[in-house]
Amino acid sequence: MKRHLDILIRVAVCVFLYSAIAASGEAKDVELERTINVLSGALQALTESSKDPCPICAEQTKKKAFEVINTELRAKRVFSSGDLCRFIRTTEFSVNELSLTCYPPFSGRDKEPTQDQGTVEFPLLTFRFHTPEQYLVGIAEKDFTLTVLGDQYHSWPPGTIFDGKLELVRYEYGDGPTYNYYPKRNHLEVHCRLLDLKKNDL
Repeated sequence: MKRHLDILIRVAVCVFLYSAIAASGEAKDVELERTINVLSGALQALTESSKDPCPICAEQTKKKAFEVINTELRAKRVFSSGDLCRFIRTTEFSVNELSLTCYPPFSGRDKEPTQDQGTVEFPLLTFRFHTPEQYLVGIAEKDFTLTVLGDQYHSWPPGTIFDGKLELVRYEYGDGPTYNYYPKRNHLEVHCRLLDLKKNDL
């Protein structure tokens, strides 16, 4: 029960942080690192919900986490890379998949030590774009990534780090407005449209 309460408190803190940021005004392009920081508690809570033996507790935890994620990962929001957080090409579940260098490791499953609980697991976090050639039913045609950007992306090998911008897009069959969560593999997949790509040769 104490562990469940701690999870709900972390999620509540995320809601408070987001409200404070929103009240101060928000630029059109959002820094990825800031978003990961805001989502941290909610992402941890998703992992806990996927392992909780109490179905009612798990559902409550997941619902609270989704409240934060739904607000932060809303449709039409534009995310841009920066010095502290870039995109990286991954292919674990889709050829149109990417992740973040600031979400360690880029395989997505990170364990971070905590003082009272030993380790905290994060879910796999990936972004998935859609093109006229490869898309899911439920993604609007207007939200497809241009073929030229898709071809550029596919020319890079997995593990390529790059800068760019993406826009979150609505998915009609998602668990949230722009994403799916797969509890069995603890995977949050966010749907997006690539706007700009630039390979990082550093």
